[in-house]
Amino acid sequence: MKQLPVAADAVFYAACTFLPILCILRYFGAPVWLSILAAGALAICVGLAVFLLERRTRGKRLLSARQARERDALLLHLALAPARETEELLRRALKKEQRSAQTSGQTPANDAAIEFLFTLEPLSADRLASLIRARGEQFTLFCSELSPAAEKLTKTFPITVIRGDEVYRLLSETGELPERFLGTTPRPSRRERLRTLFTRNSAKPFFVSGALLLLMSLFTIFPVYYLAAGSLLLLLSVGLRILAPSE
Repeated sequence: MKQLPVAADAVFYAACTFLPILCILRYFGAPVWLSILAAGALAICVGLAVFLLERRTRGKRLLSARQARERDALLLHLALAPARETEELLRRALKKEQRSAQTSGQTPANDAAIEFLFTLEPLSADRLASLIRARGEQFTLFCSELSPAAEKLTKTFPITVIRGDEVYRLLSETGELPERFLGTTPRPSRRERLRTLFTRNSAKPFFVSGALLLLMSLFTIFPVYYLAAGSLLLLLSVGLRILAPSE
């Protein structure tokens, strides 16, 4: 099931390769069997390449635009909320994660050697140094972000740092995201509202329209217009699939 989105992307790009190549070859008079064979072979190569590439890089993808906004609201909430409330929230999430880790045979982390410190600004090296003096050289730190100087300090001491993106994923995957965040959500700008219209999901209607036009080009007397318009719509759907943010 984890590979289903990767397989869906591979099928999408394979279809976007197969249809235009098939229709272009038929337009120039290639035999049906040769057109299907050539377009199918190229589509399989593209789909396989996309599948292998996305399977390797899927875990490294950035958060979507909606997730990034939710993450920022979460980090603001954790910085403003009482320290005890923040610690209880994250420890509940860690216990859920540890239970799932135990069922999969992994060794859970030491719950006592954890420090929670969320700030509005990146954590400074001085604050981190005071934590090292208080807790010792080895502990796990949950924070929003580190300053460059603090980042260098983590390379000197055996400190594990869990930053904002990982904190957001932990709370999301364990179902521990707060129902309401502290602070007000700013009203999205006109540019942000426009961007919501062009997301990865917007590629679907462009793909369907382009595919239908390309299929119609196989049966019409003047196929060049259908071929050009259908190919353009498929290119637009591919562009949205690659460049547009997720919802």
